[in-house]
Formats: sequence, C-alpha cells, structure tokens
Amino acid sequence: KAIDYLLSHSADASPGPAIAFYGGEPFLDLALIRRCAEYAKLRSNGRMRYVVTTNGTLLSKHARELAIEHNFTLLVSLDGPAEIHDRNRRDTGGSPTFERITANLEDLRREAPDYFARQVRFSVVLAPPVDYASLMAFFDGAGIACMVSAVENYGNSELLQHAVPPDLEPVSCAFEDAGRKWKSGKEPDPTRRFAVGLLGASLHRIQTRRQRSDMGYYRLGQCIPGVRKIFVNSRGEIYPCEKVEGAADVRIGHVDTGVDAEAVIRLLMRFMETVAGRCSGCWMRGMCTACLADAVHGGSFEPKKMDVRCAGRQFAQSQVLALYASLLESDPQLLDFLPAAFPWE
Repeated sequence: KAIDYLLSHSADASPGPAIAFYGGEPFLDLALIRRCAEYAKLRSNGRMRYVVTTNGTLLSKHARELAIEHNFTLLVSLDGPAEIHDRNRRDTGGSPTFERITANLEDLRREAPDYFARQVRFSVVLAPPVDYASLMAFFDGAGIACMVSAVENYGNSELLQHAVPPDLEPVSCAFEDAGRKWKSGKEPDPTRRFAVGLLGASLHRIQTRRQRSDMGYYRLGQCIPGVRKIFVNSRGEIYPCEKVEGAADVRIGHVDTGVDAEAVIRLLMRFMETVAGRCSGCWMRGMCTACLADAVHGGSFEPKKMDVRCAGRQFAQSQVLALYASLLESDPQLLDFLPAAFPWE
C-alpha cells in the first residue's frame, strides 16, 4: 500500500521516486526488501530508486546481490576506525562490529567495484570524545563520501558543539585543497573527503542563506510535511520523517487514507507557534535547520527541547561562519563545488 501511495503521488518526481529502507536494521528481513524492490520496479517501470540505511553487519552475499541487482544506495553506519566505532556500535551480545562490517564491505568492493564506488556511502555519528584527526585520516583514506551528524543531544547542549572541531585549521586546509583541486579538474568529487561531509552542507547553507523581510513566517529548516517525503511505519501510519516516527502529535495520515492536509496545517501552525517567540531577530534565522524533530521528544511536542538544541547550534554555526569567511577571503570561488555536492540544501 505504501508503494502504491508513493507512486500515485509522485508522477512528476525528478529524477524519479525513491524508497528508503530504515530500521532498526532493514536487512533483518531481506525477503521483505526483495518483495518491495521487485514490486516497485514493476509498478514504476524501472523508475524507482532505493536507499538502504544499514549497520553493515548483515550485508551477506544475498544482501549484496540484491543491492547490486536493484542499484541500492547503501548508507552504511560506520563511525570511524575500530577503536572509535566499537565504542558504541556493538551487537546484542556486546561484541564489536567493525571487523564484520569492513569484511562485508571489502567483499562488496571485490564483487562489484564500479557499483561500490558509485553507490556506497558512510553515515558517521560523532560521539564525544571526538578524535577529528583520526576520523579525517581514516575516512579520507577510504575515499567514500560521508554523511556526518552529531549524536542526539537533548539534555546536553554541549553535545551538538562536537559537530564542529575545536581546531578548524585542518578542516580549513582540507577545504582549500579540495576546492583548488576541483577547480583544476584533479578532484571531480570532493564529497569523498571527511571534512566536506562534516561541514560542507553547513557552508552551503551559508552560501544560499535566505534573506526574508517577512518576520511573520518561520520556516527555518522545516519542510512542508508530506510534500517531499513521508515516513511509513509497519502499522501503515504516516509521519513527516523517520526522526519523529511514533510521536502521535505529529502523525499526518495512514496509507489507507493518505496524508491528512488538515493535520499538516495544524502541525505547521504548532511549529510556527513554538518558534515564533524564540527565533524573531535571531542572527541564524536565514541559515537555521531547526525543524519539528527539534521540538518533539518522547512521542509528543516538547518546546523546551528547541532551546537546548539552539544553544549548541548557535555555537557551532558561529564557528562555521568564521570558517566560511576565512575560506572565501583566500579564494572567492573556493566553495563553488558545494551546490553540486549538496543539491538538497
């Protein structure tokens, strides 16, 4: 039903509709993923795209064959070299997972090198203490694009500060090197650098910051729920995204009945009421990514969560803004590769 609903509401999607499998661990039910992919391929005349977010431990031969067959984009959770990754990424028995994940990835690279280079990405979650030097060396050596985020920080505003290194000099050097090599044609894909995955999207948001005179509208980083994406859980309930799944306050429909436009309007109004007193006049407003996920906790709206998030976000963004100014002082075209690298920002 979810696939049928997606296809009936995405006829004009470009480059085509996409299904993202998100867990838990999606490859726990490989048969279900196969059925979904085969059904979607048939119903979409081959237009469907697929993303699987996986911890990589169950990337078996059958899972790899399925991923290759349907050209899945694999977003593999890997937090760094073994000593960093295995601090928090252990299996249900308490055993480390780094060696299993990297062995599976090496098998995939050997079996399908072109697919591996094109479709494998890393999802990196920063958790203190963060060793940025080790992370840069490890991921730059891997040569695979990274999506980098900080661990959930509600209750501790300092955690979000770890999304920006205390010493920005190595990151600045990495961006300068990447930008110059991209301009000269020596590095066609700078997103394969850890520094770009870490701060590239933030720098691009500064590049494209919104200038608004209407102080009555606070979109910030909030999408219009149900327009660009939906999240459907195993019960068929529809939510704006995976970050707020299970929160009854933000449910916007069901696959049997579709997205409820009135629920979407109520949700946006509540979000705007939440941020109205907090964001008026804020210097970050044109660059801020605050959204519903910043105001939902434990299944319901909790506006004070926004305050905790803002403290860390403002600190981090002030550091990124200084980096942005420094980079453009050295070369005004240095960051021209960012729009292609982060087209969704």
